[in-house]
Amino acid sequence: MKHHVLPLLLTASSLSPITHAILPTAIVEINNNIQLLASQSSFGRLPPAYDERLNLRWTVTLSPDDNALLCDDTADNDTAVNVAAATSSSSSTGYDNDKSGVVMVAPRGQCSFQRKALTAQKYGAVALIVYGTLHSRYGYNDTTDTVIYPAEFHDYDCTLGSAYIPKEEYESKLDFEGGYNEAVNDGYLTGDTDGNLCVKYNENGGGNGDMSTMCSSNKCLVTGKNKTEHDGMTYYQACCAWDLHVWLYGDSTMKDEQQVVIPSVYITMEEADLLLDMIHGASDTSDALSLKVYQRYVPKYNWSAVLIWGLGVFVAWVASYMSSGEYRRVWKRIMLRRTLNTTGDGGGGRTSAAAGRTPPRTNSSSVVSNQERGVYRVPEEQNESTNIVSATTTNRTSSNNKIIMEVAESCWFLYLVVFQSLVA
Repeated sequence: MKHHVLPLLLTASSLSPITHAILPTAIVEINNNIQLLASQSSFGRLPPAYDERLNLRWTVTLSPDDNALLCDDTADNDTAVNVAAATSSSSSTGYDNDKSGVVMVAPRGQCSFQRKALTAQKYGAVALIVYGTLHSRYGYNDTTDTVIYPAEFHDYDCTLGSAYIPKEEYESKLDFEGGYNEAVNDGYLTGDTDGNLCVKYNENGGGNGDMSTMCSSNKCLVTGKNKTEHDGMTYYQACCAWDLHVWLYGDSTMKDEQQVVIPSVYITMEEADLLLDMIHGASDTSDALSLKVYQRYVPKYNWSAVLIWGLGVFVAWVASYMSSGEYRRVWKRIMLRRTLNTTGDGGGGRTSAAAGRTPPRTNSSSVVSNQERGVYRVPEEQNESTNIVSATTTNRTSSNNKIIMEVAESCWFLYLVVFQSLVA
């Protein structure tokens, strides 16, 4: 099973740990040795299965410069990638074993994911990779000529790091005229050194974390909020940008348009930095860069689910068995009394030597012997015995409930430990 273990990313230095909001169920493999996790889409075909990955011989290209966001699906096809259209495949899954093709890479933003996929399909790509950007988290209102800033806890989290950039440096280095200027701003809002204005002016305190250590994306977003100190200086807030996988939802306005048949996946900004560096590096050296997109390995049998089910059944069995313990003890006493009542009588009035008892006398006025009181009790004695048994039963029930709770808590703790180890 070792060959089924997929590394998140194998490079000279691994990427920072990522918290997955959406489970990345696909793999983007570069040059057969570097693997990036990717999330899938609600439209188009699924990526090739894990077992088909060895048959893929795809290359990679960036979206055209004049349509970088792939939002113009009416672009002239003369600029299309020189590959066969994905719709020409005759296989049931859409992928022939000997099929080669080009995967197109485009940034997120401006239009829907499905629109981008349709445009890439018209260009002739066999798959689309969409990557996250800081620019995609901003908008612009042409009517009011104002920037639409990202939303807290949707695009950024100030508890993971925040900074207040002085107005002078904000206006001299960052450009928000007409919207977010990606070419200018990204360099000042990315990285873990003082070149990142958020690291340079990091605010420690107030529950905010250190930007250089706690912000795993190493990127920040200007929030549109500012404050003015008592000295009259104005500072603009910037916070740690979330960099999570997202699910590529369909576009309900495209129902009457051409169907998207190519697979589409999404990678994070951090993963995109590596992929884009390798694409540009391969272009500079004229080295061919191979790229595959396929589904992650899924085991035929989910043994973790079987184990979790078994633990659940075991907990239920232990709880039911221990909670019925008092009933079993009462039933044994009832059966013992029935045996004592019937032993030696047998319909013929014989005395049982084993029990050492004689049938009760029928004279109601006679005194009841101590031996007979073991079976037939006078009302006063019976009531007293009942109270004692009731108190004993209550104590035993309380003790049993305590034991049941301890066993259930132990099993639940074991369940969590096993589940966490399986997920990890």
